[in-house]
Amino acid sequence: METFNEETKRAFEATLEWLHEWACSRNFGLGTKLPWDTKYVIESLSDSTIYMAYYTVSHLLQGANNLEGSRAGPSGITPENMTDAIWNYICRGEVPTKDQWVTSGASREAVEVMRRELLYWYPMDLRSSGKELIGNHLTFSIYNHVALFSEELWPKAFRTNGHMLINAEKMSKSLGNFITLRDGIKKYSADGVRFALADAGDTFDDANFAEKTADDAVLKLYTLITLVEESLDKMEEMREGPVSEFFDRVFEAQLNRSLRLCSEAYDRLLFREALKVGFYELQEAFGHYRVAYAADKGPTSMIYVHRDLFKKFILWQTQMMAPICPHSAEHLWRLICQKLGLPHRSVFDSTWPSLEKVDDSVLLQFSFLSDVLHRVRIGMIPKKKKKGQEDSPTTFTQVSFFVCRDLPTWQAGALLVFRSIIERFGGQMPDDINSLIIAELPSHLKSQMKRIMPFVGMIRDEFARDGPRALIRDCGFSEDQVLTENQSFVLAQLGLQSMTISFVEDTSSTDKVTDMQRKILEEAQPLKPSFILS
Repeated sequence: METFNEETKRAFEATLEWLHEWACSRNFGLGTKLPWDTKYVIESLSDSTIYMAYYTVSHLLQGANNLEGSRAGPSGITPENMTDAIWNYICRGEVPTKDQWVTSGASREAVEVMRRELLYWYPMDLRSSGKELIGNHLTFSIYNHVALFSEELWPKAFRTNGHMLINAEKMSKSLGNFITLRDGIKKYSADGVRFALADAGDTFDDANFAEKTADDAVLKLYTLITLVEESLDKMEEMREGPVSEFFDRVFEAQLNRSLRLCSEAYDRLLFREALKVGFYELQEAFGHYRVAYAADKGPTSMIYVHRDLFKKFILWQTQMMAPICPHSAEHLWRLICQKLGLPHRSVFDSTWPSLEKVDDSVLLQFSFLSDVLHRVRIGMIPKKKKKGQEDSPTTFTQVSFFVCRDLPTWQAGALLVFRSIIERFGGQMPDDINSLIIAELPSHLKSQMKRIMPFVGMIRDEFARDGPRALIRDCGFSEDQVLTENQSFVLAQLGLQSMTISFVEDTSSTDKVTDMQRKILEEAQPLKPSFILS
């Protein structure tokens, strides 16, 4: 049975430990009288937890506007017809005897229809409820289903949640922060409210409806709709051809990654995560893509993006946001279908995109390039001069990168020790990995301890996340090639005029290197080239 998070699972397990102490009957109150001793009443919480099964046939037994069941529903069956034998057939598949059919007086054809209805809807795919009901109602529901139904009809999943907070405070009329759905929709629109509710949280803890998120959502959705409307008019002028340029390949990989992660999030009912990867991160990725091609200068500049990628982006973005913001998605879908000449149907009738392989290599290259730019930008910030020092230049025209082909000696040595410890512990990482590395590090590396331990900490975190793959430090691509291919982009982003790329191993062996330059060269690591600004 799926519980969607470990907290819910542990709460169920804890309840199962003590539930045998729960009194199953009482001698007063509402409830069903115990058949063999009518002075007792069956404890109501444990007696009312398979109503989901009744839902599957209630429309036939009661019909519309007949809540109290004062008249026969569409099936023509009365309460008197619903004997234990008939219920056993509907719920358990136990075929009544000829005498039981006669005693019931129920229409066999009508009962057969109800049996088919139950089998169509059962097993229950999901029961969503408050976490405070795990300790009674929901656990009783599991027990009763197990007791009364065959295993193939047991519940598939329970999803629990906490209470709703408003702006991180308990919602209360006395605090003046009480918001009804009607008020929220009037103030923020239906999609704005749904956006903020999705963003409120996926965990076992109380969800937080942030009014600022709802307010911001209106602007975000309006901005997206405006962008699509304006860009659709420029599609005929957009670039065509193979998706081979670096930033085209990056954006295509980001699209595929977002779709995969969003699909996984929806499958696990993690709406905040779906919003994060299927909207926030995808919007950020599209923003980077536009910047890379100077397509962020207004509607006319959108002609520089790739037509096929833009088409895929607007279609997928609309489909990924549809479960959360259906009204905006429906509007976008209509616009897109009309402009692209596609059959106009609801976005909810469209087929979810097929998952494609994610090019992890190009994503790693983009991450490498982004990190390089970030570190250089930090290096360009004027430093406070110390007493007696000359002012550092405030403007630069050139950056010189020093790429490391191989691991520095101190990193290679530390990694070798790390690997040997992991092998000794059967592929597992011991809790005291740091102290073991310090003890086993070769003596000639002890002087590099200040550099080694942060590196070990990074490898430890990566191993905990990625397993043995973290011990393979080959990035799988040529760093100098990525920098060379994107030289014009790097210079434009940094506002510099020229750029050089050298290998540490080639440069450090020359006599012309100063002590300061040699120190900078020694800082180079795989995926983290060192640099000099001038």
